[in-house]
Amino acid sequence: MNRFHHYLLKIYNIHKKLNLGYFQNLGLSQGQPKLLEILLYNDGCPQKELASACELQPATISSLLKKMEKDELVRRIPETQKNGTHIVRIFLTSNGKELAHNVLKSVSSAENLCFKGFSAEEKEKCLSYLNRIYNNLKQ
Repeated sequence: MNRFHHYLLKIYNIHKKLNLGYFQNLGLSQGQPKLLEILLYNDGCPQKELASACELQPATISSLLKKMEKDELVRRIPETQKNGTHIVRIFLTSNGKELAHNVLKSVSSAENLCFKGFSAEEKEKCLSYLNRIYNNLKQ
């Protein structure tokens, strides 16, 4: 049966399998690779914004960060804003940055495999369609 949701599930499952073993070998649990990647590009991101970017509940992010802090991958630094509000910024440690780069290698490899045989234009169209689908579902 050629149904959209079947393709999504098949793609999700095989993509997850491709990366899961690699991430486990790095000592990362589910959810941590995404945090590392986001922080690599947004080091010092406020914890609340990190939760939003990952589309996870603040309690889930807090739990993930607690373990990552224990493993010396991140450090949390509280900060008081000029208006008196308190935020917690998340920074990668050198170990965290190294792991983040390894995560990027893995996901880049998987992405290259996904788009094997696609022209640059086809890849951009596909990503554009996926983004539109995501935005439709998000509403």
